[in-house]
Order: sequence, then C-alpha cells, then structure tokens
Amino acid sequence: MGNSKQMPPVSSHMRDVNSKEIFKDPKLCSQFLRDNMNIPQLKQVQPE
Repeated sequence: MGNSKQMPPVSSHMRDVNSKEIFKDPKLCSQFLRDNMNIPQLKQVQPE
C-alpha cells in the first residue's frame, strides 16, 4: 500500500529473547538487572 520503507535483512545471528529465557538463565538475569535497574546495590551483581 505505498509503504516505501524496507526492512533490513534479518541476520541468522539475531533472535528475539523473551523474558522467560532471560530470567531462567542466571548469567542473563544478572546482566539484565545490572544494566537495566537503577539500583546502586545491583551494579556489582554477577552470576555465581
């Protein structure tokens, strides 16, 4: 319908990561908390 925007090619290395995958993986969860929460105590969070 006249939409001239084209989507960039999807790389085989790119994939959508949902919250279930993030929170069941300790490493991803700790990285998410450290990088996205504005809580100073979480800045040093590391996976065990």
